[in-house]
Amino acid sequence: MDKLGQRIKQVYITLHFPIVLEKHEMRRIRFHELRHSCASLLLANGVSSLKLLNI
Repeated sequence: MDKLGQRIKQVYITLHFPIVLEKHEMRRIRFHELRHSCASLLLANGVSSLKLLNI
């Protein structure tokens, strides 16, 4: 949600995510790849596959 309580549009994230990464000198990845990274970290820390399906 933005400051006005409205949903953030997908295009905003698509356009601004690379800018944030560059600003903080981070490796460029697609926003969607964060989902896979999160799942990998959770699995490595013992979260079951069934719980991941519900996230």
